[in-house]
Amino acid sequence: MVLSHDSLGCLPPHRAAGGPGPRREYYVLCGDQSVPATVAIIKLFVSEVPSTVNSQDLLGRTPLHHVVNGYSRYMSERSNTARFLCENGPDASL
Repeated sequence: MVLSHDSLGCLPPHRAAGGPGPRREYYVLCGDQSVPATVAIIKLFVSEVPSTVNSQDLLGRTPLHHVVNGYSRYMSERSNTARFLCENGPDASL
């Protein structure tokens, strides 16, 4: 499952890192509850397949790109996710 791509080439860590989209009512966990859950999900994926931290979707974006892309919408909620990804070996050249 960790290596199953969707139609955009995203792996589960990309989707987890992206967090809630603009329609937050679709998510069971919002606000402060979503941060620990997101980090826990990404930790699970990275512990099983460490290379997922640098996996790229069809547009060349890594999970860290997905965190940063939505950072302006949910700034406080994304910092822990970004911190975890940065601490687990992202390739800065991607």
